[in-house]
Amino acid sequence: MAWTYTPRVPSETAAPEAAFGWGPLAAFHYFLAAEEGIDLPQMHDFGGYRPWDSVETPMRLLFDLDYINGDHPTSSYPVVATRLRQIHGRWSTGTFACDSPRFDGWREHLTVRVKQLAHVVDECIRIDTRIAVR
Repeated sequence: MAWTYTPRVPSETAAPEAAFGWGPLAAFHYFLAAEEGIDLPQMHDFGGYRPWDSVETPMRLLFDLDYINGDHPTSSYPVVATRLRQIHGRWSTGTFACDSPRFDGWREHLTVRVKQLAHVVDECIRIDTRIAVR
């Protein structure tokens, strides 16, 4: 079982994707939440009750499955792509906001995936479509 982020409508060429199995996805969510200053265990669907619409981050679409598969605004995509590239830059130099040793084995894997995810968002911008999780 996995989450795969991909453009909702495939492009004329092979659509980029960023696939996460359950273990890597959990690690990705924790690492991304740390980068965004989000206390993930307090959030809805991650053990808490705080709703995602109470968090001011364009990265919400990478956490909230109801939001990403709904009618979310694509106007935030350029900001999301830029932020993903910034995070990739940090992670590729070994700089992670998440210091939990629980996910140490995932750092290199997630660095590759965050770069792939930036490409997915770039493609969504290029072909004017929403990102989807399948």
